[in-house]
Amino acid sequence: MRRIVDFHDAVDGMLWIGVISEAAPGAFTVAPMLGKTISVGFVPDEAPLSIEETPPCPGDPATLRSTSAQTQAVLWQVSTGVQHAGAPVYQRVAVAGDTTNGLTQQGVVQLQLPAKPSQLGSFDVPDPDRRGTADLPPALEDDRLQVLFWIRASRRDAASIGKVLWVGVNAVEAEQSVAAVPEFLGTGTADADQRYRLVQKPVIAGTLQLEVEEQGEWKRWQEVDSLVAAGESDREFVLDHEAGEVRFGNGVRGRAPQIGERIRALSYRYGGGAAGNAPAKAITQLGAPAPPTLKASNPLPARGGADSETIAAALERVPGELRRRDRAVTVGDFQELALATPGAAVGRADCLPRFDPRTKILDAAGVVTVVVWPREDRLHPDAPIPDRMLLRQVCAWLDARRLVTTELHVIKPTYRNIAVSVGVQVKPGFGVEAVNHWVELVLRQYLAPLPPYGPDGGGWPLGRPVIGPELEAAALQVEGVDYLLGLQLAQANAAGDGWEPPVRTVELQPWEVPTLGTITVVDTPPPAPGTELTPQPPDPTRVPVLVPTIKETC
Repeated sequence: MRRIVDFHDAVDGMLWIGVISEAAPGAFTVAPMLGKTISVGFVPDEAPLSIEETPPCPGDPATLRSTSAQTQAVLWQVSTGVQHAGAPVYQRVAVAGDTTNGLTQQGVVQLQLPAKPSQLGSFDVPDPDRRGTADLPPALEDDRLQVLFWIRASRRDAASIGKVLWVGVNAVEAEQSVAAVPEFLGTGTADADQRYRLVQKPVIAGTLQLEVEEQGEWKRWQEVDSLVAAGESDREFVLDHEAGEVRFGNGVRGRAPQIGERIRALSYRYGGGAAGNAPAKAITQLGAPAPPTLKASNPLPARGGADSETIAAALERVPGELRRRDRAVTVGDFQELALATPGAAVGRADCLPRFDPRTKILDAAGVVTVVVWPREDRLHPDAPIPDRMLLRQVCAWLDARRLVTTELHVIKPTYRNIAVSVGVQVKPGFGVEAVNHWVELVLRQYLAPLPPYGPDGGGWPLGRPVIGPELEAAALQVEGVDYLLGLQLAQANAAGDGWEPPVRTVELQPWEVPTLGTITVVDTPPPAPGTELTPQPPDPTRVPVLVPTIKETC
């Protein structure tokens, strides 16, 4: 697991990148790098904000800025090697491209290095104790490394870079896809709604370059989502990406290829699926042919790939699709569309109409809040939390389908930490430890937030109180339980470092679900919730039972 670096703890709050030389001292200069473009990869901490801080989709209008404005908000500089009055001089670097939106999201920043030798270099810091202060770079862990020059990034408003998961150079964004060779699809027939299939599938959206030969001249056609608004002479087609099928118009809505007009696909890309979610460092080589000096590696796991929907699942969604027509209006529309977000592993989605998470108002007109759970969370299996990327995916998907007058929020779930202590009387003939283990497992599943667990198989409902007798009824369903010696229930205190006195019912807010912080199952009257049990010392009066073993010989 990578360590997250919080730049709020830094003195200057800047991001420093040292360009290191591995050559012998004096054998390497900055001359080969003059005027070159360097690509800096940036991955921020994806831990979600609190529900009070999460802006509405696509962002709070008061703070949302354009991509160009975000890019200009970050100042990139390189060290020149020149010092003026004892202070190092830095040269501003032009940003050739930025997909990080001003170091606010995952992406790559392309920096155009200076072209003059006097604008690029390093310098010595006589006093090591001053490193990392003012305009001086931080100290390196290995002082034997040769720094050719420094690259630094700072926000113009003097704010910190924030929490960062990974930074690296020579970075590029990649996706799982394969380039297809040119294909001849067929010859036009002048019929309405002509259909032709590509060899490879599924096709990556926006990658198909299709041409039709018209009177000896190849004309490029445009891919569209629908031909409803197309004119009779518009060169447009619809592509079923999953099936790899191209469909043309009928001559009234969209032009139809005429008799003898050849159709070809110049290029397109295909691929995708969950197989592309490669773990960290699983990608080790570039596609052939590649120079042996070039190496590739993915420091972080790939994500976003999802397998195609099965026919059975698609048929199950048909009634809902016909009802909502790709529009989010009702509570069910928001929930079903959130679960269908492409490439997002959404395990559960609940809609809270008229709930404003910033103010906790439950009757805010025009406000819709969607609570999203990930399909899995290995760090928090009992209380899964989505990261910002998942929330952004759901946010963008729903934002394009909401009503104009709807203010949409997509937030993480809020958990109420509870403790349960159970005393179980085991039936004769059953193992005590096995029955206790099954009681704990049943209660964990009963309180779990994700399907297929929970009281009704859809996860614990939002705002539903946790009632002690209800948990007792769940525990009594375990085979081998004769009766309960008691069940105690408590919730965490306000400070989060202890437990409040036991109660019969833990009341939850409408936006909360429980998480089982600790559970104790014993074959005696239950102790106070949250009590840590210590193993009992062996009874010295008990006579040990000798168990014979057969020695294995070869």
